[in-house]
Amino acid sequence: MTITTNTKAAVLAEALPWLKALHDKIVVVKYGGNAMTDERLKAAFAAD
Repeated sequence: MTITTNTKAAVLAEALPWLKALHDKIVVVKYGGNAMTDERLKAAFAAD
């Protein structure tokens, strides 16, 4: 899947308020279940 520059910019612009709110905070991400056993999902998680 190829993501255009405009799409990337739009996603980042939408995420910016959340990123600012989480700045200097501890964030815990649960990683388990199918995401651990399916190689495709594992790669997608790491890429994000």
